[in-house]
Amino acid sequence: MKKLLLFFGLLLTSLVIADSVSAASLEVVYPSGGERLKGGETYEFRLNQVGLKSVRIRLENSEGYTMTGTSASIDIDSDASQVSYQYTVPNRPDLEGDNEYKVDLTGYKLDSSEPGGNPSAQSDGYFSIYRDLPDLVITDLQVKQSVGWLINWSSEPLVSNNRLYFDIVTANEANPIGNYSSKIRIEVGGMVCEREYSTSVLSEYTTSCSSSDLKLSPGTYQAIATIDPENNVAEVDENNNTQTMTLEIIDANEYVWPINECQSIYPLPEGHYHETCLDIFIEDIELSSASPKVNEEITIAVKGVTDFTGGPVTLGDLDRYDNNFQDFITTNIAITEELINPGGPFEYLFTGHFTSIGQKELHFQYDPLNRKNEASESNNEYTEVVSVVASSNGDIGDADGDDEATDDDEPTECIGGTGDGQLECMDDSDDDTPPVPTLYVDQNLTNRLKGKILLQVEEHGEAWYVRPDDGKRMYMADGDAAYGMMRNLGLGITNADLAKIPIGFEDRFECLDTDGDGLCNKLEDGLGTDKYKADSDGDGFDDGTEIRSDYQPLGPDKLSYDNNLINRLKGKILLQVEAHGEAWYINPDDGKRYYMPDGPSAYQIMRFLSLGITNSDLAKIDT
Repeated sequence: MKKLLLFFGLLLTSLVIADSVSAASLEVVYPSGGERLKGGETYEFRLNQVGLKSVRIRLENSEGYTMTGTSASIDIDSDASQVSYQYTVPNRPDLEGDNEYKVDLTGYKLDSSEPGGNPSAQSDGYFSIYRDLPDLVITDLQVKQSVGWLINWSSEPLVSNNRLYFDIVTANEANPIGNYSSKIRIEVGGMVCEREYSTSVLSEYTTSCSSSDLKLSPGTYQAIATIDPENNVAEVDENNNTQTMTLEIIDANEYVWPINECQSIYPLPEGHYHETCLDIFIEDIELSSASPKVNEEITIAVKGVTDFTGGPVTLGDLDRYDNNFQDFITTNIAITEELINPGGPFEYLFTGHFTSIGQKELHFQYDPLNRKNEASESNNEYTEVVSVVASSNGDIGDADGDDEATDDDEPTECIGGTGDGQLECMDDSDDDTPPVPTLYVDQNLTNRLKGKILLQVEEHGEAWYVRPDDGKRMYMADGDAAYGMMRNLGLGITNADLAKIPIGFEDRFECLDTDGDGLCNKLEDGLGTDKYKADSDGDGFDDGTEIRSDYQPLGPDKLSYDNNLINRLKGKILLQVEAHGEAWYINPDDGKRYYMPDGPSAYQIMRFLSLGITNSDLAKIDT
């Protein structure tokens, strides 16, 4: 009996020892308590384990609640007793402040048949989470009014019983805050107007607020605009979220609206007009080829926009025009839209070919006899100058207009040709290259100036481009010479690689910005955004703001740049091979790409990005 008891005792002891060795276990090593972790940052969470295949991580607050949206899963190497995991702390307002948290672990065993449940573990103590707080402010507040039974907006004077319309510009002047929603509130005369808004980037944001109730009787009022009135977003300063303005409302019966030629039925504020009165303006002329050749079939697109408050415009309203395209033979004419809604764009499309090389003036005028009653007759004309080059077989057409197949004044020398017809031709009788002979080549100076634009400060600001490949300087007499050189020297690039280079902005010359998003129409053509719509992707941020904040204007993603690619392409000219050969110049000083849609734009951009140079230094660069 004694031997039997001894046997069972040894057996029980061995089972206990075996179980203690093989049993699954789990322990939190870091964070163990007392740490202060920043939301949005990634930390190395560490744990000890035995016999597990995976572990789930969650955060639990001091009240014992497991926080949703905080979980992560780790696959375990069964032989690893110590495990590290890169855990990104959620960047959420609800996790910040007075709450404290523990890491809550649940382990899943390799052997599911092992007795007992899945092991769990928590941090020994609590840690806290903090964020860099934003600072939301209102930077501008403007008010307009609707007039009459049409939605026509006017700023001054404000008259009684007209519906008020507030434009509010907001900004986050501190730190990015993620995608959080709040409200903007307008209070005036005991009435309230609220709009939902969301923000995700450190940039300006414009919204508006209006309702049918925002109508005031004569008197003086204080309008108060507030961003985040319910304090949904934790901020650096909660006391700078309002802006006020004083409104003077006059009696509508004491004010007589001026009447113009388009207001014969119902008087409206100056600058606005009745629904039967159109305003059609021509805003651009574009060619299907950036560098058209003699006898090459191309399309000239005359781009226009309507601006009126009535119903759609039919073709009958657009068929009155006069086009004078120098040395251009038209073979077909089309209009892009049969029916155009208020504010909508339209195009006249002229297909044909040029008959000779040289500078050609393209002039278009809508309704030259003013047979159509418009709000403005001064915006119906547009003129564009293009440079026509020789065809690929050297044909220059009838340059002297003598109706002969060849010209007596045909250029005697062409340089820079690449076999695609892009020739820079010079007449022996008129060589306009500045007389700056090369004295000797300074290789160090040349290397510093490769890819840059130079202006002669001791002459008349003549422009030169130093080629990045061989360091030779090329003279740019004017916009057409600059554009032709650009097309000849351009390096092909895919759209995917081009998107890895940041966009440069040059604001020192005026350009047409139809939608008011801070991007020129021609730049929007190059980017593929909608020049008639400020927010192309409808995410609440205008295209200019998104690009300047390094966000995609046509999607939700942030722009990603490739510094290695940028450094390789500094100073070079790129042509989009997957589009229409759009041309970009990579400024070697900032590594940004500048769009050059045509000769005048190319010349302006290059001059603005140029570096002054003396004649003596210029002579040290080879030609």
